[in-house]
Amino acid sequence: MAKFSEEEKTYRLIRSKFSKATKGYHLLEDGDKILVALSGGKDSLTLLQLMAERSRIHKPSISIIAGHISMINIPYKSDLKFLQEFCARLQVPFHQKAVSKQKQKPDARPASSAPGTAAKPSSNWHSAKDATK
Repeated sequence: MAKFSEEEKTYRLIRSKFSKATKGYHLLEDGDKILVALSGGKDSLTLLQLMAERSRIHKPSISIIAGHISMINIPYKSDLKFLQEFCARLQVPFHQKAVSKQKQKPDARPASSAPGTAAKPSSNWHSAKDATK
C-alpha cells in the first residue's frame, strides 16, 4: 500500500468532498463555462486545481477560465508570473485585469441605504404585477 504525505492525504480528502458536492448537488452541467476568481491564496489555487482536474472528465463537459483582478492603487501585489505559470501547468486560460479602487467619502451613501431605512424602487422598476397588465 502506498504511503501518502499529510499534504497528499489532505488534498485527496478535499478532492473527495469536492466531487461528492458537485455530483450530489448537481453543481456542474454539460457545457458550463466557469470563471474561477484567482487571488493567489491557497483556497483559490486549490479550487482552480480541482476545477481543472474536473474539466478533463468527459461528463459533464465543462470549461474553466482563471481570472485575476489587480488593484493599481493598493499596496498589495500578487505574483502574476506565478499565477500565469500555475494556470499554464493546469492548461487553464488566465485573464488578468488591472483596476483602481475609487475613493469614497465615509458619508457618501444614498439616503435610501441609510441604516434603518428601506430602499424604494425607482420609477423604472416594475413589479411582477405590472408585467401582467
